[in-house]
Amino acid sequence: MCRYYAHTHSCGHTTTIFAAYCASGALVQRPCHGGEIWQTLKMDHVCSACQTDSAKAKGKAGLATAGRR
Repeated sequence: MCRYYAHTHSCGHTTTIFAAYCASGALVQRPCHGGEIWQTLKMDHVCSACQTDSAKAKGKAGLATAGRR
């Protein structure tokens, strides 16, 4: 089984990042499906999906109040 890092973000989402091939995966240079979590890392920031969602929400709020003074 190939090894992965698990990044646990402050928003609660977890993403996996490839770390190392297993013996059979190394032969074809492709990570196998599934895999083993090598290490879990706690991240201080939200994931990219939540960051994009909050930026969109801020942009919509900014457009709604842009004409008001």
